[in-house]
Amino acid sequence: MLRVGLVGAGSMGANHARIISQSHRGSLAMVFDVNRDVSTKVASMWNSTVARSADEMTSCDAVVVASSTPTHHAIGKSLIDLGIPVLIEKPLCSTLWETTELIRLSEEHDSVICCGFVERFNPALRTALSLLDGPVRHMSTQRHSPFNPRASLSVVMDLLIHDLDLTARVAPATSPTHVGASLWASTTSGYIEIADCTLQFDQVMIASHSASRWGQKKTREVRLQTDTLLMEVDLVRMTVTGYRHCSTNNEDPKRPASLRSETLIEVPFVRHSGEPLALQFDHFIDLVMGLADHNAERASIEAAHLLAHTVSSVSNKDRLLQ
Repeated sequence: MLRVGLVGAGSMGANHARIISQSHRGSLAMVFDVNRDVSTKVASMWNSTVARSADEMTSCDAVVVASSTPTHHAIGKSLIDLGIPVLIEKPLCSTLWETTELIRLSEEHDSVICCGFVERFNPALRTALSLLDGPVRHMSTQRHSPFNPRASLSVVMDLLIHDLDLTARVAPATSPTHVGASLWASTTSGYIEIADCTLQFDQVMIASHSASRWGQKKTREVRLQTDTLLMEVDLVRMTVTGYRHCSTNNEDPKRPASLRSETLIEVPFVRHSGEPLALQFDHFIDLVMGLADHNAERASIEAAHLLAHTVSSVSNKDRLLQ
């Protein structure tokens, strides 16, 4: 049982506290939040100890950082300097410079660093990726939510970064050859709330993403198109549907035009091996215990942050304020 510390006990931090406490491989040793009442509530709920600062986490075997994004760099740097493995909620840091510095620092110390890309552990997405029969030609996503008054960063870094992480994993190259983006910011929140972007990777793949915190319902959809297969994934319901075009029959004039195209529909079984956040924590424990490649994990973090920075920069001069 690894002694795990938690920095940040807000909405996301409380979820991490539950996952850590229910794990058979780790225990919630310490909890710290700048709001001591919040720390006390979460710690008492899971029979843990309240820390007076993040610096008290030195007795922990690993630490999960779920505090506000602007604090990630300083807290992460302090823990990495002490050689403590860290799982830091996404985005890793507020700026690309801070993100790359933490990654570089982790490499220098040969320590474990993991970013909270929890969608990597969504069983529906894992199933869809395992069934792809060739290179992805077209990828499209829609990640919409109602307004979140607690948001403290743009929708690009808050929501879109998950889909940019997936793009980096299936794209034929690390850098797109063309990027187009439209961003909309609200004077109500002061943040970018809507972002639509298109990324092209030579003549191999196009990725189109739409993210919004200005919607009326929660939508999490991914479409992955190869030369012969379309996979539709609902990340909320955790379902997958596959489509294969079979034939087009234009020889029978008596058949309605709408029936002249035949498509095979496949509904693959999705193995639900656990809650994505719990699967992510289990993977983090594997990294800490040397059962998974921490160098490969570290190398997988920067690409999504770089794409998010690129998307934000493309439309920096074209933002519309309401």
